[in-house]
Amino acid sequence: MQIKCPYYHKVIKTKRLAGIECDPISCNLGFDVAHFTRLHDYGELKDYVDIFCSDMWETCPYAQVLTQHIQEG
Repeated sequence: MQIKCPYYHKVIKTKRLAGIECDPISCNLGFDVAHFTRLHDYGELKDYVDIFCSDMWETCPYAQVLTQHIQEG
C-alpha cells in the first residue's frame, strides 16, 4: 500500500486507540495542533487508509478542507 495523500502524517495504533494523524492547519494559534481522525477499530482504520490515504485522497473530507484553506491563503 502506498500513501498518496500529501497531508498524511502517521497511523496511530494502541490498545485503545486507532486513528490517523494528518498534518496540521497552520493558524498561528501558538500551539502545536494536529488533526486526528479516530476510528472504532483496526479494521475501520485499514479501510479508511486504503480508501482515503492511498487511493482517493482528494475525496477525504479533511484533505478537502485543508486544500481549500491553503488555496485561500
